[in-house]
Amino acid sequence: MDYTVRVLFGGREVPLELTDGITLDELGQQLVNKAQVQRETIKLLLPGRSGKPLKLTDRPDTTATAAGLKPGMRVMMLASTQQQVQAVQQSKDLAGMAGFDQELVRAARRRRQGSSAPLRLPTGQYVFHKFQAWAAPGLAPPPSEALKLLHRLAADPGIVGIMNKHRWAVGMLSEMPPEGKVGVSAVCVLGVNINAGQEISLRLRTDDLKGFRRYDRIRETLCHELAHMVWGEHDNRFKALNSQLLKDAQIQQDREPGEIASNVGDIAGIGHRNADTELAEAAARRAQAAVGELLRVAGSQDGTVALQTLATILRNALNQPQEQRFRRLRCNNTAFQNRAGRFPAALQLLHLAGFMNTDQQQQQQQQQQAM
Repeated sequence: MDYTVRVLFGGREVPLELTDGITLDELGQQLVNKAQVQRETIKLLLPGRSGKPLKLTDRPDTTATAAGLKPGMRVMMLASTQQQVQAVQQSKDLAGMAGFDQELVRAARRRRQGSSAPLRLPTGQYVFHKFQAWAAPGLAPPPSEALKLLHRLAADPGIVGIMNKHRWAVGMLSEMPPEGKVGVSAVCVLGVNINAGQEISLRLRTDDLKGFRRYDRIRETLCHELAHMVWGEHDNRFKALNSQLLKDAQIQQDREPGEIASNVGDIAGIGHRNADTELAEAAARRAQAAVGELLRVAGSQDGTVALQTLATILRNALNQPQEQRFRRLRCNNTAFQNRAGRFPAALQLLHLAGFMNTDQQQQQQQQQQAM
């Protein structure tokens, strides 16, 4: 019996006419011919497979029917085109083209020279053991920045907390090539957990490939995929665990002073497509010092309350930068004064993030008008 399967790839549908008994190896050859993709990179996301992609080269002799393909089914394909693979291979041989290992060495050198507190990946048993960025040519931000974002996720206090709490280890945390538009396309995959922790792949980039998605949204997707460590289907048990992971991650973030400094750096870098800007790094370094000063002056209890208050203010400003109500703050508000405003270091953190008092703002506007 012949039947048709529609494969979604690169914003278009690739119809495949399959015969009864066709193997995955033969199916892969059809996809190579019709979509010009590299056979070894082909993975299919089938409905009802709990997010586990079907890699054709792992089971070449299995029939398409036995693998779960059915008449009329629409599946998504994750793959690299032959052109992309050739471009990456050629770029490795170009003089002066830094590879991933070289870039990591250079990044480590930059951090040692320019930051007193570089990002440290967690160690131990319950961690992400390997990382891999999408290596397509011409990406901006480049793969090295995507790798830093993956490292940031792995070192996120909330993620570290839930990994240790549930004793989860993940073989690889990788970047997923975007497929479909977020909130628009009928099929849009933001993440996948392969074989309950063998690999978790996340969509990091925006639809236009000109920047990264919001950090908090990527972290939410990571929590979602971590919930698949226990439950495959999106049933009530999965939803309950996912909700708990999100709460645990947020609680841990509010407790972590380092996240305050990171948010200050992110806010200072708003408007820059490249996440690793000198402006953001410099603001983050000064923020780290201000956090330490706040804890020293205020003490552990009052300092924690102040940091939690600042965390909420900065998180709202970072996640919704276009909302005017999150870009203004009444410093004479009694509640704010009691919780954070009475400490000079807390006000310094707000200034580093870009907040300024009304007099400063008016003076700046007058200077701009005079120019």
